[in-house]
Amino acid sequence: MAAQSENAAMGTDIYGKNPTDVVGEHFCRSVWGWRPLWDMCEDLFPELAARIEVGYAHHNDGYGLNAVDSEALADALNEAVYGGRVAEWVAGRDETLANLPKEDCDICGSTGIRSDDHAIQSGQHDKALTPEQAVVLGREFGWCNGCDGRGWMAPFESWYSVTVDDAIEFAGFLRVCGGFDNRSAKEHKKGRWGRKRRPSLRKYWRYCKVWNALTGPWALLAYFTIYLYLELFWLN
Repeated sequence: MAAQSENAAMGTDIYGKNPTDVVGEHFCRSVWGWRPLWDMCEDLFPELAARIEVGYAHHNDGYGLNAVDSEALADALNEAVYGGRVAEWVAGRDETLANLPKEDCDICGSTGIRSDDHAIQSGQHDKALTPEQAVVLGREFGWCNGCDGRGWMAPFESWYSVTVDDAIEFAGFLRVCGGFDNRSAKEHKKGRWGRKRRPSLRKYWRYCKVWNALTGPWALLAYFTIYLYLELFWLN
């Protein structure tokens, strides 16, 4: 995964190969948003999702769809959105996640109060709770940053989320991207994955500074001094 862009959470950046609109230039989701979005595509449109040209869609290894398949997936997504299939898929997933058992908090040993050295230094072991927290937890002091003082955490699968709006936005990107591939923002700027890299202005400026150093007045004076030295002491 590309780092999403974005100091944000690590995620996935995909770039249009030949976008016909600014919407098709770039699509980004965090690691928690991209995985369920592509899971949706695989479940609802397995044939189209399987046409990934390189690698695996959940890895940042340069995968992508060509222009024809991208537009076909956009059509399929839009049809599924307006036909209610996407909303049904999201609701089914949310229901499944809601029924998963809670997980014990390993950070505090399921007590809700973290008491290791770091927690004591940061004051978690005797932190005063808000009135709302005190009512729910049945105590007024002691907290854990891993489980918010509850002693349990939501199942890991529930950290990933997707909505119908995500599908609509992805379909908009797919329609005008001209095919897409996945790579980091750094690789995109470098022009990797088949794009030609354009020299930067900084490089041109560096060349200019070198040229000025070789042809400037001080350089000419140095050349003349060397010439006189050779003429007087070596060539005669």
